[in-house]
Amino acid sequence: MMDNKEIFKGVINPSLRAILKRNLLSLKVTIPSLTTFYNNIKYFNIGVKILRTYIIKEEDAVKGEILFKNLARH
Repeated sequence: MMDNKEIFKGVINPSLRAILKRNLLSLKVTIPSLTTFYNNIKYFNIGVKILRTYIIKEEDAVKGEILFKNLARH
């Protein structure tokens, strides 16, 4: 996609495109699409609800505290 100018269409300088491509390919992480990211967030949300319902009892949770801190306390 980079070679065919399908992505980053605004970068027209060939040397800048080469640098950008090299930098992107050097990343050691997976870059999901926004659609994939959004779909993954739905699964995280389900997991958080399960943890809050079955692991952290409502009376034990500190209101306004992030899930990680409530889990660490337990």
